[in-house]
Amino acid sequence: MRIGADTVRTIVNGGKGPMPAFNSELNDTALANLVAYLGSPGAAAAAAAGGRGGQAAIAASSAPIAGSGGAPAGKVIAAAAALAPKTPYAGMTGPPYPEGVDVPANRYYTGYNVMGNIIKPPYTTLTSYDLNTGKIKWQVPVGDDLRALAEGHANTGAIGLRAGMVPTATGLIFLCGGDQKIRAYDEDTGKVLWTGDLPGQARGIPAMYEVGGRQYLVVNATSPSGGGGGGRGGAGPANPALGYAVYALPTK
Repeated sequence: MRIGADTVRTIVNGGKGPMPAFNSELNDTALANLVAYLGSPGAAAAAAAGGRGGQAAIAASSAPIAGSGGAPAGKVIAAAAALAPKTPYAGMTGPPYPEGVDVPANRYYTGYNVMGNIIKPPYTTLTSYDLNTGKIKWQVPVGDDLRALAEGHANTGAIGLRAGMVPTATGLIFLCGGDQKIRAYDEDTGKVLWTGDLPGQARGIPAMYEVGGRQYLVVNATSPSGGGGGGRGGAGPANPALGYAVYALPTK
């Protein structure tokens, strides 16, 4: 799906989803060059050559523009960050509210222009599709949000989960849940068959290998608990010994 030049400018200036705004890094000329390149890489490269050692300016789109730039959350994030107090969301801030206005205590956007828990749970799910029909076979929450768990709410799914899964030939799916746990799911039903505790939060994808006829599962649990930016996660227990967790099948 192609998007127009105005949409590209808006996304670059204001950010979208987990992508932050780049308005402070790109001036108007650089942004016009980027839009031209995305629209026609070959023509943009030829124009950029522009003679020996030089670079010709690339014309921007001639389509009418009603407005440019991002919403305030993205447009002035760089300048406001130095002035506004830090929020509970990893220091992501927006422009200050006008003086004398009754405002909420918590901001409802971040520098990434997304806040995971603004929607109802489950925040993250593991989904199995029937590739022959395109229908969902099963769907289950992945892990728990630590803040919700502390308040007695389980099966919410982790917020902003950044972990990959390891499927096995025996029908298991290993996946970390953002709550300092790794789980083994049944690939046919999504049922949790096993849960292992981790010394910290896991990022990335676990590794599985075999040595001497014994199979091992290694998890990078070196990130401290407490969630990440963009409203992800919540306060969790202290992490006295972050590190790699290694599991192995019993010896026969």
